[in-house]
Amino acid sequence: MKVIDELTCRLQAELLYANRDSKIADISTSHTSSCHQITANAWFAAFVYAKALNDDNALQYSHRADEYYQKAYDVHPPGQLYNLTQLYVNAVLRGDDNRQNLAKHIAMMAYDKTQDELHSVFTVVAALLAVEQSVENFLPELANEEKHKSDLVPLGSVDAVKAVLNGDEQWFVNNLDGLLTIHAKRAGNLRSSICSGSNTVICRMALLLCDAAQQRGMDVKDKLTKRRQKMNLRLSYPTKFPDVDKNIKLPLKVDFLTGDAFLK
Repeated sequence: MKVIDELTCRLQAELLYANRDSKIADISTSHTSSCHQITANAWFAAFVYAKALNDDNALQYSHRADEYYQKAYDVHPPGQLYNLTQLYVNAVLRGDDNRQNLAKHIAMMAYDKTQDELHSVFTVVAALLAVEQSVENFLPELANEEKHKSDLVPLGSVDAVKAVLNGDEQWFVNNLDGLLTIHAKRAGNLRSSICSGSNTVICRMALLLCDAAQQRGMDVKDKLTKRRQKMNLRLSYPTKFPDVDKNIKLPLKVDFLTGDAFLK
């Protein structure tokens, strides 16, 4: 059993789900939007795993994710902000030039009271930072997620945001290295919510904050010592490998800012 087998298994599972040709029941716009989001999430995960495997189809999967996030955005206005945040993450990971326009759009909608409950406050905070808008109203919720040990908001996230606001490069680097270390440990922990998903090989918090800081003239990516680390990939589908110990640890070196894996 090799780590490439697990990554390939994950990719194939996401593609199988993303390509399901099923008619969406006409229950509500919220339901239709949720169905599109689920498909979009599968395409995005396929993008991440394909990127790790250096698969030539990675970019195609990323654009397919955009297509379905846009469908979800169009069909259910109360959920538009959430889908914008997902389009933003996808654009940042690709390094698209349009990510700043998406950040501006998020900033315009951040205080829209007609929106459904926000599920990704950290993405809104990063987008606001990227276009130099105030994040003050969202920091308490971000701090609460960090306090309750959210896998997507590791300890050090709030201080990293404050470091960007203060233009303190060393403070920013120190906190990013810290939260990247935490992410690497959680990514290989079977009790973690990110262990079996695409967030295993990318740290969204660090990715978004680094990009936001770069937009403000603080490029620290090459100064981080923990962006590339060895972590333990775990089996997402143990039944696919019945002869393999379900608790096996598959060492993988990955760049958590890009999702690029260093496969032998």
